[in-house]
Amino acid sequence: MDSTATTTHIAITDANVFIDLIEINTLQLLFELPYSIHTTTFVIDELIDIQKEQVNKYIDDDLLKVRGFDSGEITHLQQVATQHRKLSETDVSVLVYAREINGTLLTSDNPLRKAAQKMNLSVHGMLWLLEEWVNLELLSSTQAATHLIYLMSVNMRLPTAECVQLLAKWEGITK
Repeated sequence: MDSTATTTHIAITDANVFIDLIEINTLQLLFELPYSIHTTTFVIDELIDIQKEQVNKYIDDDLLKVRGFDSGEITHLQQVATQHRKLSETDVSVLVYAREINGTLLTSDNPLRKAAQKMNLSVHGMLWLLEEWVNLELLSSTQAATHLIYLMSVNMRLPTAECVQLLAKWEGITK
């Protein structure tokens, strides 16, 4: 499916989402969503080399757009960071970019999610991505459950109650 042909929405992806997607070997599914996928140079710089290699394939194929910032814009990011002390420079870069283009922010970072919600931005995380892939039949509920169970074992920041609820929902679908 050519995701750009039917895309009207833009999703700005944070580093933790890329890291989790690579960990569960589902990065390619991100580009199957009906979104144009974007990120920032700060996010790319935060990834380790092996993760950058995987992400760079999508940049090279023009499926992932990367927003850079000039020195004046970096000064603006630093000013915004003073208002959001719990956020890293990378977090601020995706937050500002999402606000700038009214895009959906994809992150599993709780302080960043809260900041985005306060700004009335659309924000989703890994659980939403897994659900979307099931809804779009890109993954079966069993596959999504398997990915989530593994992800729960390596990412302790996931909301346990929501994960358990989602697993129960998918178990009901597969029975």
